[in-house]
Amino acid sequence: MNVKTAVVASVLLMGILAGCITQLPLPSEEESRKVILATRWFQEPKTVRLATGTLPSGATTIGDLRADQVYRVMKDLDLIDIEPGPSQTIVVTLTERGQEASKQWEWQRSTETNGTRTWDVWQVPVASKKIVQMLKPASGVPGTATVEFVWKWEPNPLGEKLVMQIEPVRTSTSFKKDERGWRIVS
Repeated sequence: MNVKTAVVASVLLMGILAGCITQLPLPSEEESRKVILATRWFQEPKTVRLATGTLPSGATTIGDLRADQVYRVMKDLDLIDIEPGPSQTIVVTLTERGQEASKQWEWQRSTETNGTRTWDVWQVPVASKKIVQMLKPASGVPGTATVEFVWKWEPNPLGEKLVMQIEPVRTSTSFKKDERGWRIVS
């Protein structure tokens, strides 16, 4: 540390100790919660993958598919039908209830490597994140903070029927204050 830096640091320290210089306030619990809830990461749901159409033959049998937790629950809820298809394929179709429910799902088309078969893949939401507890923010460099919070997955009605990890998770994120207020920095 050079002499100039040491002098500046000493003056700042004396100012803080004397009460002349104060740290910027930390984000409140409400501000922290609002910023976290607005992030894309927090808004992304937990999803499961559901393939429909004529599924390629291979390691999966119709018995395996019917035993798979996602397919079994969706079949029990009358969202899909599972039937044998031509050439040892499996045909998974959405029922009328499944077609209505799929309006809330994300769809994409997949193609088998040789390009001869295509099938639909749905990303089906089964849970959303919920903040369980906000912990007291810690100060860093003036205008920054580390905010810790606890969150967990909150299953939707379909997710309630699936066995999944929903234990609370403790995490932290860095905040920075600018002219627009507090925000998360990556």
